[in-house]
Amino acid sequence: MKNLVTLALLFLSTQAIAQYNSRLILSNGYLPSAKDEVKRRGGSVVADLKNINATVVNLPSHAVNGFKMAFSHLTIEEDKVIKIGPLKRGNNPGGGDTPQPSQNVDWGIVALKADHAHQASFTGYNVKVCVADTGIDPTHPDLAANYVGGVNFTTKGRTVDPSRIEDGHGHGTHVAGIIAAVNNSIGSVGAAYNASIFVVKVLSDRGSGYLSWIADGVMECVHQGADVINMSLGGNGNPFSDSVMKTAIMTAANAGIKVVLAAGNEGDDIAKKTPAGYSQFHDNIISVAAMGKNNDGSYYMASWSNYGLNQGASKTDVTAPGVSIYSTWKDGGYNTISGTSMASPYAAAVVALELASGGSFNLFYQNELQGYTDSKIGHGLLDAYTTTQF
Repeated sequence: MKNLVTLALLFLSTQAIAQYNSRLILSNGYLPSAKDEVKRRGGSVVADLKNINATVVNLPSHAVNGFKMAFSHLTIEEDKVIKIGPLKRGNNPGGGDTPQPSQNVDWGIVALKADHAHQASFTGYNVKVCVADTGIDPTHPDLAANYVGGVNFTTKGRTVDPSRIEDGHGHGTHVAGIIAAVNNSIGSVGAAYNASIFVVKVLSDRGSGYLSWIADGVMECVHQGADVINMSLGGNGNPFSDSVMKTAIMTAANAGIKVVLAAGNEGDDIAKKTPAGYSQFHDNIISVAAMGKNNDGSYYMASWSNYGLNQGASKTDVTAPGVSIYSTWKDGGYNTISGTSMASPYAAAVVALELASGGSFNLFYQNELQGYTDSKIGHGLLDAYTTTQF
């Protein structure tokens, strides 16, 4: 009898949990009455966003359609989980070695001609890059000098410690290092090694996060005065649909901030991807495909990189190094991995170099990729040196 009671309680508990399977974002309207209605229909309010007039709620699946009809004036969307792309791992990551390894200049620095920009005294100085990712190792010896702060938007349950931006994954630290690892005698060096790095932790240590976290984090970048935002994350989605993430990114772009987006690693068209597909809506939004380097020194587009036909609205804007990229990692370490997640911060670094140069913001390109004329990669491989000269 005891076992039957236990099973019955387990069944009822499972049923109670299962009915709350719709996590929604409510925005673009008066929300107090909507939140009251959510509770009346058996749901709960999860959290109000910090930087956007939006609320996350849980609503029983059977109540969703009726709620949407009653509040059709609101924007109501699923609070989807968004992830970093599937990484193509290289070497096993090291961590906290003493002494630190000697500085290794990644091949991407040379491919982009960022080394020539550095020689011309353009290093990203006085440019703030906001990295929306899994956090950062704030005490990393190759990053601490350029790290200027961060805010955590990931939560477990209803609480969040906004100061806990430590990266338990490694991805965000790798991205930050590609942009602004310090030019010293150890480890790696960033393509804009004097840029400042502000971090919004919008992805958990498992590399995923809710759309609401990401949108809130992007708006934090705006409020913090970022010049560039890097987003090495994404997933399937319709770029034309209303979304708080789209609103946040467009707000940043309209404010003059350059938003740099990883195209993704599924070998697919960004016409079906968000946020990468938002690049068609504003010149300040830039999507980035990944390229690699052959043994003979020639360059190629990575077969797994997402793309956009260089025709009409669906396109990747630029291409940057994304295969076997060496950079900083969590716990004071270094790692070599591949993905458009690596190409995006390289492009963000070139943007930072251009902003630091005080130019009129014209990005220049190198047509040095194999099969460039028949490719799907937008304008081609970025040229950091020529970009900083005009």
